[in-house]
Amino acid sequence: LPAWIAVPISLRELLFLACLVWCDLNRESVSEQLVQWHADYARYRRAKKLNHRAKDLQTRMRTKGLWGKLKLMRSEYMRTMHESAVLATLTGGGQHEEAEG
Repeated sequence: LPAWIAVPISLRELLFLACLVWCDLNRESVSEQLVQWHADYARYRRAKKLNHRAKDLQTRMRTKGLWGKLKLMRSEYMRTMHESAVLATLTGGGQHEEAEG
């Protein structure tokens, strides 16, 4: 039997294996980083959505009269209130209310 059997392994595969081993040895750091990336991406998506909504609202306001502008502002305010209530519930702000009830 030959002492060395040639197995085709690329440098990319070796780097990938090294990364997997490092991630396995540093699970806590990897977990914290993934949570941070997820939170950053969620904040980015929310900011992008709010920016798009503000531009859309500005465009719609141009075509409305006074009463239409008031109705648009009220609906946007109600939507914002609902979103902040949902966000507070998701981030744990609603736990305090549940404990009281």
